Order: sequence, then structure tokens, then C-alpha cells
Amino acid sequence: MKKAVFIILSLVGLTGSVWANPAIYTTLIKNGYSDNLVEAVINFDNPSPGMEIGGFELYFLYDSALHLSSVQMGQLLEDCEWEYFTHTENSAYGVKIIALADINNGAYHPSCFASTSGELARVYFDVVNPAEYGCDFVPYRWRWYNCNNNTLSSKTGDTLFLSDSVYEYFDGTLINITQDLLFPTESGTPSVCVGDAG
Repeated sequence: MKKAVFIILSLVGLTGSVWANPAIYTTLIKNGYSDNLVEAVINFDNPSPGMEIGGFELYFLYDSALHLSSVQMGQLLEDCEWEYFTHTENSAYGVKIIALADINNGAYHPSCFASTSGELARVYFDVVNPAEYGCDFVPYRWRWYNCNNNTLSSKTGDTLFLSDSVYEYFDGTLINITQDLLFPTESGTPSVCVGDAG
């Protein structure tokens, strides 16, 4: 069986302190057939008491067996009435998602700052070439090109939380991927990013 990607971002503040072990993880894409629309959900696991976040940037790659159809705001952000949500796609099967709770545009403000667990985004793909994978999981993984990728901002914007651990799901086991030292990588934020933060 090919390795199924189920990746968790363990968030560590730039000061090195861990906040109640929050994580970001994706659902698996499995059993896609030609001309089908499949969904991948990006979830935020935010244990009580729950950190408040004011924004995030996520970056992931997907396989050529898929064609990006749409990226939609997750239920957690919809419920909190976040003000800004967008995505950009590059030619190398990469997608960047950016969201902000409050864009400082007057009296209107979000009702909450994602302080509970829930959906951050829903990503939809058209399956264009499933033959290589059959009943296997279709590759879909996080990617880091710079220190800003796959980060969360605090509610006030004065703290940036980044990943120091990434896991893959394989045959019922979560496997920690060793952190790379250089960009680009699929193995979490390189230590140089934490080092630069002091």
C-alpha cells in the first residue's frame, strides 16, 4: 500500500512555547474515479482552553491525478464571520490559502477568532487520472518554500505560530517526518525559521 498522507502541523510559537498542542490536519482523498468531485477538508484541532487566531497561511501540493475545482471557507470561519478568505494556485500543483479574521474596515468585526476546533477550509478536486492509484489514497501534502508557509497568527497579530512537526499516516500508524534543514520541504518548518526568531 502506498503511503497515505494525513499530516498534522504541531504549532510552536516563535518563542518556542507550545500552546496546548493544537494541530492542523487534512482528510484523506481516497477512491476517486474519473470525472468525480472529491473533497479534502482542512481541520483545526484546538484543545480547550483554545488559542484565538487572527489569520493563517497554508500551502499544499496535490497530485496531477487531480484538478483543483474550488477552495471554500470552512465552517469554523463561517460561523465566526471571518472577513477575508482567498487562495492562489501556481502551475506546479500548489495552492496557497490565506484567511484573516478582521481586515480593520470599520465597525464590523468577526464574532470569534477560531478558538474551538473545526473546519478551516474545504478543498474540492476533479479527478482526472485515477488509474495509477486505484483504491489507494491520492497524494496531497503540505509544502514549505519559506518561513511564512503553514503558519497561524495570534488574534492580535503580534505572534506567529509555525510547525515543528509533521506526521504521515501509514498502515494505522502516525509517523513523524524528520525536519529538513533547507527549503523547499514537506517536513515542517526548517529550524532556521525558529532560530531567526530568537
